[in-house]
Amino acid sequence: MDKCPICKNNADMEHSSSRQIKTYNCYICGEFEITYEAEQFVLEGSKKYEKEGLKMSAYLRSRSVKQLPILTVYKDQEIAEDIEYAITFEEIIKDFPALLSDRINRALINLSMISSFAGEYITVTEKDYPLLYSDSCDINSMFFIMKQLSLNDFIEGKMGKNLERTPVDIRLTAKGWNKVADLKSGEYFESRQAFVAMSFDKSMDKTYEDSIKEAIKDAGYKPYRVDRNETNEKICDLIIAEIRKSKFLVCDFTHQKNGVYFEAGFGMGIGRQVIWMCKKEELEKVHFDTRQYSHIVWENESDLYEKLLRRIQALIN
Repeated sequence: MDKCPICKNNADMEHSSSRQIKTYNCYICGEFEITYEAEQFVLEGSKKYEKEGLKMSAYLRSRSVKQLPILTVYKDQEIAEDIEYAITFEEIIKDFPALLSDRINRALINLSMISSFAGEYITVTEKDYPLLYSDSCDINSMFFIMKQLSLNDFIEGKMGKNLERTPVDIRLTAKGWNKVADLKSGEYFESRQAFVAMSFDKSMDKTYEDSIKEAIKDAGYKPYRVDRNETNEKICDLIIAEIRKSKFLVCDFTHQKNGVYFEAGFGMGIGRQVIWMCKKEELEKVHFDTRQYSHIVWENESDLYEKLLRRIQALIN
């Protein structure tokens, strides 16, 4: 029995000397391929990659339960770019959710994928920590995610609310299955779209074109502003549909448009990350109920571009 280079647990391995690639089938990480060079790289930096290994296990196991194509892990981005189903360590690590809410949502998706039918109890053991997007080797991290899912009434266990030992038999509740359906609508997790909510006044055109649009694009996403897209659909239905499709929202409250408040609230309600912004001279006008959120306070287009780009990179990427 060989050792998985990612989680260091026992795994079946086959190697192809002609392709300089090994194939691992690991209970914890799932099935994946890795080049000899990449494997040596991660093993040599085992201490550095100890925490990152948790993130890599979560990524690979999630793909495995979704029955997605097997990936080959490479060390160098330049090589991986030219190969189908290839990825680097750095790309995998960047995919790990920065927000706890996203980790909880992804954990729920994973649990739904290993459930054969609604109402089925599934057994979760301490080796299933990648399914729960644990960010620590401490098993309490796994229990914490399960507890949050339980408190949200997304899962229930045969032991009731006591989900702090393994193995434990759990199942998704009706509310949990509905949440999964909502998360899957619009392909949220794979989306590269950012929904922009702001005043459509002509005075804001330069702000959008030079700052908001460019910052979103430079962060690797595609901006969507409803007034910039021709449609015959009912506008409120279109807005809701596009927010569901989006990875996150950029909401600028300059000019205090009611629609921006609605779109930010709807986005938050379905679990989307909202980036709040307002021009400095109008910050005092922001509604009291939303002033508690950390706003990007900007003074000019250049200032806004830099601040928005950094915020997207910190919160979303």
